[in-house]
Amino acid sequence: MRFSILVWALLVFSITACQKEHETIVPDKNVEFSLRSADRPFKGTVFEVLVDKADLGCECQTPIVGYAGGHGKMTHMGNVTSKAEVCIEDVIFDENGVFVKTLVEGVCISLTAANGDELLLVGESHVIIADPECACETAEFRATVTGGSGRFEDATGWADVFLSFDPATGVFTEEYDGEISY
Repeated sequence: MRFSILVWALLVFSITACQKEHETIVPDKNVEFSLRSADRPFKGTVFEVLVDKADLGCECQTPIVGYAGGHGKMTHMGNVTSKAEVCIEDVIFDENGVFVKTLVEGVCISLTAANGDELLLVGESHVIIADPECACETAEFRATVTGGSGRFEDATGWADVFLSFDPATGVFTEEYDGEISY
């Protein structure tokens, strides 16, 4: 009998000892939450050639509009297809007909990931100059992320773009280095 009272007492004691009051956690209403992530590196390289049309709605007000398309690889996107609509103010040659520079008013850029998510950028005005050291043409400009579709619908960010054009191959190489949030 003593043994069964002792077992019951231990059982009751262990049940009551293991029961704790549950603490209720209430979220702080003053804390803001965002689904947008922090800025992350945005880097990559795109290779483009001149194409007939790549209408991105750039609304160029310049006498010349150029189009390019191609492919590349970007961080946070993987393999991409690219399109560019370039608003060209003027193309300048020297007295011998040798290219000197192109005055670009702006550029609209579309980068599309393999899953169809599109990232849109708008590039600042810049000058493409002849570079005798590489027998190519080069430019540098800043492009601002203006959104897109899919996961990039509300994207923001920027990229410094280094562009080089090889007249022998007709290929534009664009290297991007910046930050993106989406």
